[in-house]
Amino acid sequence: GMKRSPCVDDPASDAAGVTGGGADGFELFETLVRALPAMTAERPCVLVVVTGPFLPEAERTRLHQLSAGLPVHLVPQVDDSLSYLSAADLVIAMAGYNTTSEILSLGARALLVPRKGPSAEQQMRASRFAQRGWVDWLPPASLCPETLSAAVLEALDKPAEAAVLPPDLFGRQRAARHLLYGGAREDADGEVFSPTGSDDLFGGAPQLLGKV
Repeated sequence: GMKRSPCVDDPASDAAGVTGGGADGFELFETLVRALPAMTAERPCVLVVVTGPFLPEAERTRLHQLSAGLPVHLVPQVDDSLSYLSAADLVIAMAGYNTTSEILSLGARALLVPRKGPSAEQQMRASRFAQRGWVDWLPPASLCPETLSAAVLEALDKPAEAAVLPPDLFGRQRAARHLLYGGAREDADGEVFSPTGSDDLFGGAPQLLGKV
């Protein structure tokens, strides 16, 4: 079950939503559509693919052809991406900064498939986030219909109570406090604000030292 997306009207089906990856998102979109028959053989699924406006028309046409007869909704773009992300039982996305920030801010269940390159940024982000239990991820070198369908089903099967607390996303406010007060300080209630907060995603464990 899920909070219904505007594209999904079957309450008995899981809804997996994949968000646009820009002009290079086609490989993920195509692989996911090809993986869908194996997924629906295991459990009812509906796939909502938000391609983004920059997908080449030839690739968009190819996706429509591959989706024929499958429970797939292809959407070029949406006005309120957060409502789609929060409605999905599972968000499948590349690991760009904006997309992952939205996923973490909503606490959405997610499977990240980062782009192959040329930068290692997305793979580093996805792997580090997965290590902390915030998301699942599939290395792009392993991407194929079989591995993707298995990863999606595994992510959907995880119980909700297995989710961990999301990271502290109030780094901007903490940075402002640090600039204003020059380090950790006590507020009127005696709570200590950390000058670094829990924003160091590549360092030690998150520091939840005080109120935001």
